[in-house]
Amino acid sequence: MAQPFVSIVVPTRDRPELLRYCLRSLVDQEFRDFEVIVSDNFEKTSARGVFNEIADHRFTYVTPPSPLAMHDNWEFAAEQARGTYVAVLIDKTVLRPSALHTMHRVLSGMPAEVVSWWNEGYDPVSRSRYERGEYGPTFRPCAPVYFDTRKELEARFNMGVRRGQEGIRYYRGKICFGAYHRELIARIKARVGRLFYPVSPDYTSLIAALALTPSAVDVGEPLLISFNVTLSTGYNASTNPASLKAFLSQIDPSLSLLHRMPVEGLYSSLHNCVALDYVQMRDRLLPELADIALDMRNLALRATEDLAMVSWTGEAERANQLGILDDFRRRHPPPNPPPPSSAETAPIAEDSPDLLRLAKHLASRVLGARQSFLLKQSFNRIFGLKFPIRAPYDSILKAARAADHFYRHARR
Repeated sequence: MAQPFVSIVVPTRDRPELLRYCLRSLVDQEFRDFEVIVSDNFEKTSARGVFNEIADHRFTYVTPPSPLAMHDNWEFAAEQARGTYVAVLIDKTVLRPSALHTMHRVLSGMPAEVVSWWNEGYDPVSRSRYERGEYGPTFRPCAPVYFDTRKELEARFNMGVRRGQEGIRYYRGKICFGAYHRELIARIKARVGRLFYPVSPDYTSLIAALALTPSAVDVGEPLLISFNVTLSTGYNASTNPASLKAFLSQIDPSLSLLHRMPVEGLYSSLHNCVALDYVQMRDRLLPELADIALDMRNLALRATEDLAMVSWTGEAERANQLGILDDFRRRHPPPNPPPPSSAETAPIAEDSPDLLRLAKHLASRVLGARQSFLLKQSFNRIFGLKFPIRAPYDSILKAARAADHFYRHARR
């Protein structure tokens, strides 16, 4: 059997209704030279029925022998891949129909071992059903560009920007927002033993990939659309310390990893967990990363922000975690928060007058989604404005097709 250009690895657990859209977006791809590996790591609800309903000959369904921690399921799934490139597609995301074609086109002109793209959001109108929702383009596309992997690593360890607010840098180097060449994956495994480590496999693999590759390219536009839902591990971890501690206990039942955290014992800070990923991967990659250090003052600021967002389940836990943070802050006084910056981002500009901004806000509050969409379209045509228009769609798949139309025209 011929080697496919790219293997799309889809790890999933107990979310067959979200997986349905993910798999349909793969069937809809214009580019055909790919394979799909669905690793169903279910505990309660199998996705086999959804897979059988949608999959064709390019799709493979696998299940681990027993339920695995997230990083182990990613590793198990990736081991099945045969493609020249390997991408991880989260089950709550869909690819635009032209996504793999765009990836192939960019790499044909700009060969690289790491390819990255951006992501946008789809807001379902219901928490229990995912069909209807709103989507609107949020980026200006730009030309594909090689990016400096060393600078990206330094920015990660600096922690000067809150996670998720780095603009396009948030996506660069992550296998779940791109793909790695299989030769790079082989080098990572030879160097550190495996591709994915806990706590967060997208971050641990990112550090290894950026440290060990000479070439990485950003395609310059979003190829993914994600459901904005509260089912994600990251969302639950950032708002619920008990959820994050339970997730950590799946990885390490003894929770000994709490003592290896940069802020020892502060499990309620997601940035502290990510920082653990950074320093553990750096230590595995010595001497290449010997000169990169975590900025402890910025970590203190990020952790302070984290704890301001969580929902505490008990006063004892709250007191314990705030006490740990206070002690760390005394030893590493955080800097004042910097003003918001537009550096390293490529958003659609909203340079409209205040009056029209107010009109847009009122339209969204008073009118329905469809009427608000039509009104914003009229404003754009009459006044030459660039309101990011979030339109209603019956499905995230229709939103993905609309995104294709928008970005194809925006590139011209």
